Amino acid sequence: MLVLALAIGQLISWGTTFYTFPLVIDPMIAELGWARTTAYMAPAFGLIAQAICAPLAGFWMQRHGGRLSMTVGSLGVAVSILAWSAVGEPWQLMAAWVLMGVAQAFVLYEPAFTVVAQRKALDFRRSVGAITLLGGLAGTVFVPGTQLLVELLGWRQAVLCLAAINLAVPMILHALLVPSGNGGADSIEHAEAASADPPPTGLSPRIWLGLALWFTAGSAYLSGVTFHFVPLLAAEGIPPTTLAAIFAVVGPSQLLGRACLMALGSKATAFGAGLSTVSMLLVSSVMLWVLPHSTPGLIAFGVVYGAGNGIMTIARGIAIAEVGGRARYAALTGILQTPAVLALALAPVIVSLLRDAGGADAAYAAFLTVTVLSVAGFAIALLPSRPLS
Repeated sequence: MLVLALAIGQLISWGTTFYTFPLVIDPMIAELGWARTTAYMAPAFGLIAQAICAPLAGFWMQRHGGRLSMTVGSLGVAVSILAWSAVGEPWQLMAAWVLMGVAQAFVLYEPAFTVVAQRKALDFRRSVGAITLLGGLAGTVFVPGTQLLVELLGWRQAVLCLAAINLAVPMILHALLVPSGNGGADSIEHAEAASADPPPTGLSPRIWLGLALWFTAGSAYLSGVTFHFVPLLAAEGIPPTTLAAIFAVVGPSQLLGRACLMALGSKATAFGAGLSTVSMLLVSSVMLWVLPHSTPGLIAFGVVYGAGNGIMTIARGIAIAEVGGRARYAALTGILQTPAVLALALAPVIVSLLRDAGGADAAYAAFLTVTVLSVAGFAIALLPSRPLS
């Protein structure tokens, strides 16, 4: 029940925020008379707030567990969405999304993974896979659902409905089913130390650097492609029907990648999952730049990119638990989240500047560069720990 509750919470927390913003922005700016760029600053500010608060969330959950923080976080998400529904000035939208970013630091994937890591009875790999599998359906469920609400009720009432959903489901699930306390982190640490393959007692600077580079570069690629893929291809004259077909395969490919990794269960390792995701994302960046932008080629890109992106979420969780131990998972993931979430916020702006200066090739070169850096970070963090023969 705990894993199912966490998975439903992720489905709704993601689906009612990031996935719905693009659906609301057009009617919102049409009513309020704002520039599109002004409105898009709000999620960026929210991500920066999330990055700043991620270490605090990690250290809190390290000591106190997830019930209070995830319950209050879900309440904060609901309140921020409620505030979003009533905005009339740009600063009000920015403030609502900053509050949302603070709240999301306590409720999105990493806090959910922390709750799993603190329960000795749960299989960490299978549980993380199940959470991300259901969470990956957020767009499938909430994009058409929110679009229908906007058409029937208008954007303000639609956003109010999203706030109510957060109050009615994730907050209640977190309050009732997420355990209080940190699951006896000391006993988990002792059990890990006595195991046949104990984690290191402290992460070396090399591993810190490698994980941070891997996660940050991967986040930059995800964010850059998310915001610039459509504008880049539309500028080449790619028809909307083709773009829709590409997006139609990304979501299922994410789920397929996660399902395959989940099927491996305890056989899934940080090295194997990490190698899979960095390889797929590197190949996808090469495909996007080098291959002709025909419909089959772009759909192939969508499959490879989607699968690699889907595995990346699980690979990060497994890597932190494997190299740092489940007992310290909350603190470690909180620290590593900060540069990764900052990359999510800043990458679209940097790619936009590069595109203005050097055209589409500059953007594609940036995508390739960050995927190479992601491979380098993975190698720095995990390759030295592998046997040479």
